[in-house]
Amino acid sequence: MGNCERSNREHPPTRELCLPNHFYAAYVFDQVETHQKDIATIIDESQHLGYPVRYWWLSQAMNIQDNPDRLIVCVHHPNHDENAGMDLLDSLYAKQVLFDELDAAVREEYVFLGRRVVGVEGICKANGEPVNFGL
Repeated sequence: MGNCERSNREHPPTRELCLPNHFYAAYVFDQVETHQKDIATIIDESQHLGYPVRYWWLSQAMNIQDNPDRLIVCVHHPNHDENAGMDLLDSLYAKQVLFDELDAAVREEYVFLGRRVVGVEGICKANGEPVNFGL
């Protein structure tokens, strides 16, 4: 019912309880190639705190026409109190992580658009090509 399972080709599927009243923090990046350290830190800190992370591109959610595509790195905070996600946000601010926008995603975006991610090396563009982080 509230369970969602979405697998990535590289990683075995895991169960994750996704409920509409959970908080899904969407960190948005306009120029992805210049934010490797920031994206990696969000992923690492989220995993350290036990929060699942998924990503998708704005073009996968809507028609952006001639506008540049935006990367959404979304962190699932299973608690739904008013302080959900503040521990991660405080950690990111302390590490001076930069992102272009912080928004709240809805469960449907997270479940149906999100691809599981364990590191920046696993992030691909909307067309499936790996992102060139200059590695």
